[in-house]
Amino acid sequence: MAPESFARVFSPKSDLYGVGATLLFAATGLEPGSLPQQRLCIQFRKALLGTIWEREEPWLAELLDGLLAPAPEDRFSSAAEASGFLQRARLCGGKQGGLPPGSEVALPSSSLDPPRGSGVRVERSGFNLRVLFPPPDLGDSLPTGAFAIAWTAFTAVWTAGVLSAGAPVMALFSLPFWGAGGSLLKDGFGPLLRGATELRIGRDEWSYGRLGSNKPIAEGSTAQLLCRDASLAARGSLTLEEGVLEQRCGQGLRPVERDWLT
Repeated sequence: MAPESFARVFSPKSDLYGVGATLLFAATGLEPGSLPQQRLCIQFRKALLGTIWEREEPWLAELLDGLLAPAPEDRFSSAAEASGFLQRARLCGGKQGGLPPGSEVALPSSSLDPPRGSGVRVERSGFNLRVLFPPPDLGDSLPTGAFAIAWTAFTAVWTAGVLSAGAPVMALFSLPFWGAGGSLLKDGFGPLLRGATELRIGRDEWSYGRLGSNKPIAEGSTAQLLCRDASLAARGSLTLEEGVLEQRCGQGLRPVERDWLT
């Protein structure tokens, strides 16, 4: 039981403590109550010495730190944050996963090798991940851009013809077509004008924006962040999802690059 439960105080964080105790028993075969304690903190690390968890999966100890902290405010804020911790542990190769809330540790920086010939770069510094996307090739944007120009030109000619015929009310019917043309122009030439971009994923927050710019295009909380292949909706790109928020990134990526990133 979580320490606060003895005072009949229960919260979702109390359940996280129970999950941590169950994981500790599964990993060591020892009852959490049988292990030594210091200031109500279970001293479990010695029980992991010599086990596969110490050699191959050291992130488990950090996960337990975040689940078994005596004070509720020192635990993971939610099950979603603990789940995000595990996802980052997998991204980082399973060697280091994350930190319990409120603590910091310096870890070596490293880079994750992309597919051969790819311009995408991924760097890891501690528990922060940085993805650098190169500017898309002109050839990737040319079909969409050419269609957008043709669409907008046709709409302009039709609107001009209606106005010259003295039917300004009819010209209002062209507004949806102007909107669609603007969206196509943005999709076709926006990535080219934007240039290189970067995605930063930290322990608590993420941001996406132009390389070297201090103003992000989109940002949010890491706990609910998902990344999926958006090639069906937008050719050669990824979609970042956080709740109902969606942000496309990495336009012009090859299938092997999208598979590697997701």
